[in-house]
Amino acid sequence: MNILIVDDDPLVISSLKRLFLQHGWISEGFCSPILALEKATDIEADVVISDLKMPEMDGITFLTEFRLLQPECVRILLSGQADSRGLIAAINEAEIYRFITKPWNDDELCLSISKAYEHFQLEHERNQLLQTLKSQQEVLGKQASELQRLEKECQGITRVKWDNDGSILINPDDYS
Repeated sequence: MNILIVDDDPLVISSLKRLFLQHGWISEGFCSPILALEKATDIEADVVISDLKMPEMDGITFLTEFRLLQPECVRILLSGQADSRGLIAAINEAEIYRFITKPWNDDELCLSISKAYEHFQLEHERNQLLQTLKSQQEVLGKQASELQRLEKECQGITRVKWDNDGSILINPDDYS
């Protein structure tokens, strides 16, 4: 799992990176949300964790911008302040998956991240299935159009009966 951490406090970043390393998760941290957005085209993240209050850009704005670059990435907001207006904005604008308060409980945080990753995988699989379905519908649409064209051109051609060996079955009543 790839986790991107954005917090203006380097101690928070190093603490989270150590914690994630214990679980075998790969993480990269940025003290600057602007730099993290610039690098977002080079770094593919499954989960992104951002602090709410940062000097260059608040976490809601960062996560909203990050969502445009990596829409399938699960977004988690981390903050020492539980502001209900901020939470509502985060949910509505950045579509965050979870809000976690500082100081966090390591076990709860890791469980939340595991659940977030499961969510990421399910969302990714759903998007792939939707794309496959869309492609198959396009093929079926083209086939249906071709069948209609053939039926207009040669009436009855689409109602041919086939035998198990692949030969055409002819009903003598059709020719009397």
